[in-house]
Amino acid sequence: LDRFKVEEVAESIAVAGWLEQDPLIAVEEDGVMLVVEGNRRLTAAKLLLDPTLAPLAKRTRWKQLSESLKPGVRMSIEALEVRVYPDRDDPEVSAYIGFRHVTGVLPWPALEKASYIAQLASKGASYQELAEKLGSYPSHMTRHHVAYQLVEQAQEWDVDGYEQMSNAFGVLLRSLQTEGVRSFLDLDPASEPTGNLSPVPAHKKDAFKS
Repeated sequence: LDRFKVEEVAESIAVAGWLEQDPLIAVEEDGVMLVVEGNRRLTAAKLLLDPTLAPLAKRTRWKQLSESLKPGVRMSIEALEVRVYPDRDDPEVSAYIGFRHVTGVLPWPALEKASYIAQLASKGASYQELAEKLGSYPSHMTRHHVAYQLVEQAQEWDVDGYEQMSNAFGVLLRSLQTEGVRSFLDLDPASEPTGNLSPVPAHKKDAFKS
């Protein structure tokens, strides 16, 4: 609720009703349907129908939103259509989510983008394949992946401030485009994801930690 502005989605539903243009997408994992796209809308709908699901501090506001629903809108969200796929690695799922949130109309923050790119890369996709799947460029995939792995490496090496690197990931991403930073850390990104799992070489560990 705090991070993804679910209340704004609920306000939109209350005013404009439930819009079916963008499907909810779920995958089946261990017999459970897990929504992987549209989870903000699903959360908003559930809280509008039952405000007692909201944290106590936010419950009054959600009761107000629930009470503002017109009968037709309430009925439209009591049962929602969900497009179900066998697993989250289905090409249609990753392409749809990536297009919407990595390069599309509802972009995630930089860290979430990089995390998703790293997730796909860990399954063996090349930067070229990622770019084609997500409608972007290999260089864009490389930058996000290297920056994400840099944060992972900072945590592994217990570098002071690695949490700030996560919290200000967009700043980190931009700083890695400067020659001075790349030279200081001796960053020389490989052409494929498997070569960038530890972007800072061992001989630069002390420099990285400083």
